[in-house]
Amino acid sequence: MKFFKHPKMGVRDSYWLLKSILIMKLTLILLLFFNLHVIADVHSQTKVTLNLKAADFKKIISSIEKQSIYHFIYS
Repeated sequence: MKFFKHPKMGVRDSYWLLKSILIMKLTLILLLFFNLHVIADVHSQTKVTLNLKAADFKKIISSIEKQSIYHFIYS
């Protein structure tokens, strides 16, 4: 009698197992989605503000280099 198992009980056990696996999958997908969204926001473009009138090319390039991580090589 110790190995006796009701046949309907086995069906209910697998139902809860499948439901819990589905919940875990959905939770993992949501976590990945929100983490990737945050990473995408961090790596967005940097803003450069220029208020220059009648400035030469060298001054414009140096102003952009000071405000950003980009460096220009020109001749």
